[in-house]
Amino acid sequence: MFINVQVGGGGLISGMSAVIKHQSPTTKIIGCQPIVSDCMRQSVRAGKIVEIPAAYSLSDATVGGIEPDAITLQYCMELVDE
Repeated sequence: MFINVQVGGGGLISGMSAVIKHQSPTTKIIGCQPIVSDCMRQSVRAGKIVEIPAAYSLSDATVGGIEPDAITLQYCMELVDE
């Protein structure tokens, strides 16, 4: 099974991934965010928070960076499949 979840700063996808993976470890979690604001994707690849310039998107709720003291990056690295 695959589940698509919006990303933004990572709060929603972190919480949902923790619950879903606990109940169904084989379920694949796929994060969705605009290409113009893919801060989490870039940060997961780099293994640290990457800051990118703010950009406009119709998907306003998924635009934004990761707060410096946020724990969401670690959860996304561990629990989100794509």
